[in-house]
Amino acid sequence: MRLRNQTNTRYALVTVGPYHYNKQFVSIFREARVPIVWQLKPDIFAYTEDAVRDFAQASRYILMNHIEANFVLRTLGLSQPSDLINDTTLAIFVTHGEQGSTLYTAQGATPIQPARIQVVDTVGAGDAYTAGLLAGILRDYSLQTSAHIGSVMASFVLEKIGCQTNLPSWSQMQARYESLFGPL
Repeated sequence: MRLRNQTNTRYALVTVGPYHYNKQFVSIFREARVPIVWQLKPDIFAYTEDAVRDFAQASRYILMNHIEANFVLRTLGLSQPSDLINDTTLAIFVTHGEQGSTLYTAQGATPIQPARIQVVDTVGAGDAYTAGLLAGILRDYSLQTSAHIGSVMASFVLEKIGCQTNLPSWSQMQARYESLFGPL
């Protein structure tokens, strides 16, 4: 199978799913030279050692929480997330719950402050972080600003019960971003 409409595809997001499907997905987009974004999921055991190695080597950006990061590092025999940086993988984003996240690039580690709010329900926060991060990247913001956008998006989800019950508009996200981090 070949990817037909390559010109409109800026990134391909792969997440947990049947390994044979994800392997084919990564292969198709890699062949088409579309950058891969790999978002791990809490079911870390859905990833075989081969999958971790293949997906890590194929990904432009890797997003994971601190538990998933420990799993990946153990699986690949690495000591820190920045060890995943290479010619293909430009950035690693590791979330740490209420402590925020860390952006790892070839230039080093950058702490990303959380958007502090009262937490009601954590379901969907990782997906909201990913959505905000990718929205920032697709709008050509820096990786650090994009990670802050991810934190702000996650904050909306954390305020209400349910993973999609409090998704903001871009203007709502921007207003909260600017109140926390300054002009966007």
